[in-house]
Amino acid sequence: MKKSVIFGLMAAFVFSVAFGSIAYAENFATSTPSRPEKSAKPEKKSTLDSACMVKAVEKRENTVISAHDTLSGAVKTALTKRKTALMSAWGLTVAKDRRTARLAAWNAFRTEQKATRKAHLTAVKDAWKLYKTEAKACKVDTNGVEPEGLDISVSAAASNSANKQ
Repeated sequence: MKKSVIFGLMAAFVFSVAFGSIAYAENFATSTPSRPEKSAKPEKKSTLDSACMVKAVEKRENTVISAHDTLSGAVKTALTKRKTALMSAWGLTVAKDRRTARLAAWNAFRTEQKATRKAHLTAVKDAWKLYKTEAKACKVDTNGVEPEGLDISVSAAASNSANKQ
């Protein structure tokens, strides 16, 4: 039953993609605009200072890179501490002590990871805040053009906080 449903869905998908693209290609190749195109608006002369924006972008990206380097080092340190603590825990002879030590190792690791992620997220958000301030000083509106959600650390944190609410 499952195989036939899956096969049916796959066949429908292949059919729609194959014939949909053919129809699109025919329409695209033979279509003519129904309205005449509007003439391009004359560009406004801007007082854009490209050098200013280059410096702002460089500062932001260097800060984000540094934040990722710091995160990487902190994760490596936390993993090393966890490994050492777990190895010590497994070396204990009393079962109750061993279990307590293992739990303590995992709890310490979890706590350290939360703090590390929070510090990383704060550093990246601060870099973006500074960038936006500097872009304003350069007389450039960056809203909607360079969304900070494209940074993996910011987007992951935003989706995690959205899931908790």
